[in-house]
Amino acid sequence: MMKGRTVCPKCKHAFILDVPNHVVKYDAVCPKCGYKFNINPSKTSKYHNRDEVYSWEECGEPRKTILSALKEKTNKPTIAGVLLVVAFILGVSWAGVFGFGESILESSMDQASVSGILGGVSGNVTDENNTLLSDVLIEVSGTNISTVTDQNGSYSLTNVSIGIQQLNITKEGYKTQIYETLVSPFPIMPFNMEMEFVGIGNESP
Repeated sequence: MMKGRTVCPKCKHAFILDVPNHVVKYDAVCPKCGYKFNINPSKTSKYHNRDEVYSWEECGEPRKTILSALKEKTNKPTIAGVLLVVAFILGVSWAGVFGFGESILESSMDQASVSGILGGVSGNVTDENNTLLSDVLIEVSGTNISTVTDQNGSYSLTNVSIGIQQLNITKEGYKTQIYETLVSPFPIMPFNMEMEFVGIGNESP
């Protein structure tokens, strides 16, 4: 749209109106006397009455439409997301090093969790003799996220909500175990778990 000024040829009242871009003639109506007349937005001059087509004087900037949906999406983290991760790291560090307690840690985790930041956890599963166990089912409690240890007893869980999470681990012939771990948006150290062999049919915790 273009914004411009014109003058009514009947009552000489000057007024401002919006006209669509690239039009040759536009039907204008005087807001004072109601007289209808045509203007030519393509010309910038004083009004005239030749062929009853009147011009105008463009004023101001053309109206702009912001199409945010057309902006190219990027995978780069936003500044807000980066700041939340930094706050999380500082919260964990201060709580652990300076003994500020659980309140700072929980506050940092809550802020990062609300922002939708995800994390992961990985490690190994062994028995009481430190033998690596394969085919151990590991599930994040309350979610549909799960995995199975490989031939080396290793596992990796991704896209897990950060904070304290419960891991349920099961394997035939071994006692079902429940572990709690702190899931963070950055790798800290492997979270290794141990299972106790109890014999087939005695797996319940």
